[in-house]
Amino acid sequence: MITHVCVALQLLGPPVAPHALQALQQRCDSILGAGECRLRQDHASACWLATVVRTEDDAVATVVVSGPGVAAGRVAQRDLTFQASDELTDRWATLGLVVAALVTREEHAAEASPPPVTATAAPPAASPPRATSAWFSRDRSTPAAISEQPEESSKAPLHLADVRVLGVADMGRLPWATVGARLGATFGLVRYLDLEIGGAYLTSTGTGAIPVASGGTGGAHFKLWSATVGLCPRSLVTARLSGHVCVGGDVGRTTATGTGIAEPRQASVLAPNAWFGFDSAFRLTRHLALVAEYKAEVAASRPAFAVVNGATFFQASRFSENVALGIAGAF
Repeated sequence: MITHVCVALQLLGPPVAPHALQALQQRCDSILGAGECRLRQDHASACWLATVVRTEDDAVATVVVSGPGVAAGRVAQRDLTFQASDELTDRWATLGLVVAALVTREEHAAEASPPPVTATAAPPAASPPRATSAWFSRDRSTPAAISEQPEESSKAPLHLADVRVLGVADMGRLPWATVGARLGATFGLVRYLDLEIGGAYLTSTGTGAIPVASGGTGGAHFKLWSATVGLCPRSLVTARLSGHVCVGGDVGRTTATGTGIAEPRQASVLAPNAWFGFDSAFRLTRHLALVAEYKAEVAASRPAFAVVNGATFFQASRFSENVALGIAGAF
């Protein structure tokens, strides 16, 4: 690792997401030293200038480094083209790797030979970089480190991957047809493993009727609030389609409110369960996806509800299942 070599980063193109910039700086710092790679403010004469020019979708980029002091006049350039399946933070980590590798090579070359007497070359204008056929271009003079694939350590731990809002249809946890909504969030733990957390609200669509000892009929309306957590290995089918297979558990509070009796009462009970499920997300745009989910649940306990002075009205099923459809904001 080279020490005391600082780099001023100049980014040309569309706005940069904070976690993408962090991935670039972390990878660059891992080679040149902590804090050596930072955004350009007033370009210090002792720092290398690294200009990164990108297209709107971050699919193509050009990196140009120019040297300070004794390295003045030294300019190096690399063009990179990414695949559609490459994640955003991996692309930016690769840019950080290229910046550090070019600076490392040119710094060593400047120390080994006197600076050229020709005028220094200026960085290119902020025009779209040319595409290349490889994942990124490379020639024989490029350090071998540039050809390395991005490491998963470039990703910040527990980063937010998406937020989901879904409509739900359930069978088994409440009587009659049951509908509701689910709000959830997915966090990336490590590469290809996500953490899912969320909450749901379900309500039964009927009240039923059952004879009571005092005459007439009684019924109840049911609703359920639940909180869930799960671990989900992730797979990428295409650049737009991804999916999870998940296992987890949740805790639900079921509430029944009596109807059609002289003194209506309300009863609530907590019931945990374990679940297995899978989901698919189809990206409509860069930050919006259509999501479908399925969950099969096994109840750890089966609460039973009865109308006052009447027989058992409802008992939750040991096995239940639900499907959900909605949208996700992807990050």
